[in-house]
Amino acid sequence: MKYRCKWTEKSIERRIKKGFGQGYKENYKPWLTVQDVPSIGVVTRVKGKIVPRVYHFMSKLEHQYFCILEWSNRVKDIREQFPLIQREDAQYIAEQKGITYPVYPITKIPVVLTSDFAIQLDDGTGKLKEIVRTVKPSNELKKQRVLEKLEIEREYWKRKGIDWGIVTEKDMCPELIYNLNFFRGAYYFNKNFPVLELAPYILEGIFNNQNQLVLNLLHSLDCSLNKEAGTFLSIFKFLLSRKLIVIDMSKKIDLQNLHCKELTIIGGANL
Repeated sequence: MKYRCKWTEKSIERRIKKGFGQGYKENYKPWLTVQDVPSIGVVTRVKGKIVPRVYHFMSKLEHQYFCILEWSNRVKDIREQFPLIQREDAQYIAEQKGITYPVYPITKIPVVLTSDFAIQLDDGTGKLKEIVRTVKPSNELKKQRVLEKLEIEREYWKRKGIDWGIVTEKDMCPELIYNLNFFRGAYYFNKNFPVLELAPYILEGIFNNQNQLVLNLLHSLDCSLNKEAGTFLSIFKFLLSRKLIVIDMSKKIDLQNLHCKELTIIGGANL
């Protein structure tokens, strides 16, 4: 990875004192932000849903995996660009395994390695479990140097008793990613948008018109209530994003052929 700034021992120490790579939920600060690396058109900043703070991603694949994590009911916290802050441990592992430890290009001091995601999730019994995941395109796993760095990561977290793993695009359902992108932007609405006022019309319409196409229902609501075209489509996406309407997420959403009977209404009282 290339870096914008000149990394020194003092700059690393300052970053630690400022709390980067530390904390949970809203208080967490990623070790690296999109400002720290040269832009190549793939870095992304988004506002989270589970935790409403700005997240930083260095690749499209990282962002896609984040969206999948946020969709899970088990995930309680996500920390991106999570540092292997005890560099001496990571360096010792590299030395044991005969791996050349990475250094910053200009200053040649040892790099603070990062894992893409540290995740807190419900283990099924109500207890929180910590896991760490690194996201890589599958073709990157053919490169020897990439594998060496991943081996340092794997052993580092193993020695700390933390479940670590690699995620590639092959582990992600493309239909799920498409659907999440379809309605993700609707999760946060402008406070002046009349969601609470208009959403019940959609819920009632779905319940009473099971054989109707969803697109036709939404269009008819726009017309009958004299709303701008697409108003009820936006609210429909909002209801999907909030899981107030449930759909089979393993199939790509096709509005041209989607019938009301394919939707399950979870509730309107939670609006």
